[in-house]
This record gives sequence, C-alpha cells and structure tokens, in this order.
Amino acid sequence: MKISKARIFKASIPYRYPFTIAGGTTSVAEHVFVEITGDEGFKGYGEAAPMPSYSKETPESIIAVLRAGMLEQIIPTKLGLGFTITGEVEYVN
Repeated sequence: MKISKARIFKASIPYRYPFTIAGGTTSVAEHVFVEITGDEGFKGYGEAAPMPSYSKETPESIIAVLRAGMLEQIIPTKLGLGFTITGEVEYVN
C-alpha cells in the first residue's frame, strides 16, 4: 500500500475535572495526532499524549521529531508492512 498523505496536527482536549499529579495540575490535555491516508482511501490514526508536568515531552517536541524525518522512518521500517510514503507530509498548526 502507498501512503498518499500524512497529516500531523495538535488538539487541546479539556478534562472533565482538573488532573493533578506531583508535577502540577492541568485542565486540558494537548495531544498530537497523525492521520495517514492510503492511495485506496483507507485512513489510519496515531496519537501522542505528552504530559509536560510528568516528563519533558511536549506537543512541540513530538512535532519537532516528526518534522526531522522520524515519521518517514517509522512507517516503512518499524511497521514492516511494505508501506511507502508517496505524497507530502502536512504539518497543521
């Protein structure tokens, strides 16, 4: 299968109640989503849910890693499913 498009975007998802851990309290989760569209129209989704109050990972650091070419490395090699990216990778936001 060929991947005709990959789209990376952020979304803020509010918690129903504030979430508190030792590192702090937050009322919204910042997620990074990857939407992949195949040449036959099939779509697949992935998500990263960093918690900056718990670790050093942020939505911006995740997007920076993807922009540095990690997406192109993960899809064809790590999945081992014979995928190739033939279209562009769109970074929204």
